[in-house]
Amino acid sequence: ETIRADQVIYACPQFLTPYLIAGLSDERTSLVRQFEYAPWLVANMTLRDFPAPDRRRTPLAWDNVIYDSPSLGYVVATHQSVRTHLKETVFTYYYPLSDGAPADERKRLLDTSWETWVNMMLTDLSRPHPDISDLVRQVDIFRWGHAMVRPRPGFVWGEARRRVAR
Repeated sequence: ETIRADQVIYACPQFLTPYLIAGLSDERTSLVRQFEYAPWLVANMTLRDFPAPDRRRTPLAWDNVIYDSPSLGYVVATHQSVRTHLKETVFTYYYPLSDGAPADERKRLLDTSWETWVNMMLTDLSRPHPDISDLVRQVDIFRWGHAMVRPRPGFVWGEARRRVAR
């Protein structure tokens, strides 16, 4: 289907632009291809109960960042529940794969087994929550191949980003 309009607000990842906008110039195509996207692993970890509180640690917040972790941390996905008491909860864990080239990291994201990802997450989450392994009821993993633009030196204030923003 073709849609024609005098003006459009295009709010999609830049890598899709050459496929969605007909007649895009070679220059514009070249500029949007300079945007790199990092893959992410996102996992919903259903817990039978909340981790045990520990007075030496900071209590749970909605958004929780683990000091010196390769992950972006996790959110308590049940934080907006109107129930007065929740027995079960869900932690949504975010792990960007940004150490290597995006294509290599996407391959790693796909090639790594569910068990390996779960073990990595539990190792990370056991630092603030030593009892978490005993609480896990289910882990659902989502692999996002192009989750977020990955800035590299010179990109944020660089020519390609500036020109695409016009």
